[in-house]
Amino acid sequence: MTTYHSIYSPGIPDMRTKPTSKADILRLHVCVRFLPSWICPITRDIGRVLFTGKGLIAVGDDCKLSNVRYFPSNLQKPSPNRQVQVISRDALVYLSFFLVGAVSVATFLLRQSSSPDLSGFPTAVEDPGDSSPEIKSLIALGPVGRTIQASYDKYKAPFVMKLSLGTSIILPHRYIDDFKNNKDFDNHDFVIEMFQTKIPGLHPVDITTHDDRIFPAEEASTAVNRYFSGTGDWQENPIYEPIVEVMSSLVSLAFVGSDFQQRDEWRALTSAYIGKLFPAHHVMRSWPRWSRKYVHWFLPELQDVRARLKEINHLLEPHVQRRIVAREQRQRDGKQPLKSLDSVDWALDAAKGRPFDVVGCQLALTIAALHTSSNTTWNSLLDIVYDQEIIQPLREEIIRVVQEDGGLQTVSIAKLDLLDSCMKESQRMHPIQYGVMGRRVRKTTQLHDGTRIPKGVITIVAPPAMLDADVFENPGKWDGYRFLKKRQQPGEEKKWLFAATCPEQYAFGTGAHACPGRHFAGTNIKLILAHLLMRYDWKRPEGAGRRPDPIEISLDWAVDPSAKLAWKPRSPEVTL
Repeated sequence: MTTYHSIYSPGIPDMRTKPTSKADILRLHVCVRFLPSWICPITRDIGRVLFTGKGLIAVGDDCKLSNVRYFPSNLQKPSPNRQVQVISRDALVYLSFFLVGAVSVATFLLRQSSSPDLSGFPTAVEDPGDSSPEIKSLIALGPVGRTIQASYDKYKAPFVMKLSLGTSIILPHRYIDDFKNNKDFDNHDFVIEMFQTKIPGLHPVDITTHDDRIFPAEEASTAVNRYFSGTGDWQENPIYEPIVEVMSSLVSLAFVGSDFQQRDEWRALTSAYIGKLFPAHHVMRSWPRWSRKYVHWFLPELQDVRARLKEINHLLEPHVQRRIVAREQRQRDGKQPLKSLDSVDWALDAAKGRPFDVVGCQLALTIAALHTSSNTTWNSLLDIVYDQEIIQPLREEIIRVVQEDGGLQTVSIAKLDLLDSCMKESQRMHPIQYGVMGRRVRKTTQLHDGTRIPKGVITIVAPPAMLDADVFENPGKWDGYRFLKKRQQPGEEKKWLFAATCPEQYAFGTGAHACPGRHFAGTNIKLILAHLLMRYDWKRPEGAGRRPDPIEISLDWAVDPSAKLAWKPRSPEVTL
């Protein structure tokens, strides 16, 4: 049964239902989670509530899409028979003083600090279609994609935009060569700002390389059996969570090893940690920079993240210590250490005896691999199914390669050219972020055309270039053959591979800071998609029209976890 929270106070009369789009509601669900419950007693009274300049928006307990109610300030008092929950005037006064005080302090401190001079850059245009006014009041966490697109189309030049990271310069892709290997455009400083890594509980370990020696074919088969079980009849279900579970199985095998007896518990804990981590990043960025090193101790979101991290350390530390003891014993015996095909041994090798947070290393790898790979798998499968005509050619390619190699082997993955092209096309149209290759500028730098980027500013490359007609023909249409055709051009054979990077397709970044795990991710995604395409029939849900859109949260493009596909088991022509 759907539960609504009704609100009444002398200053907030009766409520009304506000029509809103599905995407806006999902964004609200995310934004509401970022309101700390201790700010005001009102949040303890009614649960999830969102304050805006126009009124209040509350979300029901079960978080269904229909449970968003808008409370304007110009309606009549509620009727006596309406169930209400009274909010005291003291609570509202408390909230008002808090907000006024916070704004005053933040304004004062901002005025005292020096800011880069950005007067020479145009400002991002306002796109009226971006979202409702209520969402626009949350621009730090709200969608910005259409605004970036409209500004890019208008200027085709650098422009300034306010983001949750602060005021940033959005750069067209033609400037990539200016800074991709330029040390004055610092990626590390950007990561600190983006993920608030100096805050306890949010700190990662820098990962720059990984030896992809493991091919989890058996694990992929087992995981798909486990999470995509069926009776033989058509069924319609959301597919994102099963994809995450399958990807998590492959990732955990590669990172903590097959000898770790508590892998299922590790997977559950890391998934819970990741689920809390990204909202915690947004929460921290919503606070003034000067206050973050103090307030994080009191924020429930950060307390929860640290508690999860403590559980993970407690679980994995004995496993790591056993590996260290075994390596030291073999060294004393004059033997070479045994090499396990996982990143625990890789991390110990990289440490070379120095103090090193091996547990943190596993978490950093898991976060990077699981989030991005699951999203790309989900997007690729949706695009393939909504195309329909490409499913059979993909199956024929898989059958041919498996028959040639006597099974799906490591060498087989590189031969799945059409599948590789489909994945890259989905990544082009649905990157996980609308802004990539973020940098903080260490010193004022002049670009190739004379544009001067001031010290201290954040720069981000605008992915609309990947949807630019000057770069790609018919860029708004998904074409699974697009990159396969490009690879058939002389000299272009490797440029357009899924794991390749170039100035025209930079979802993985490019240069010195290109994603180091992109080959590992590509292998896992192909394995999962090959199993899903060969072992199941797929079609759109009954009555479905266009493909489900991703959900925009600031610069992030999150998947819609409620999106469904129809599927049923089939007998594959070959054994994978």
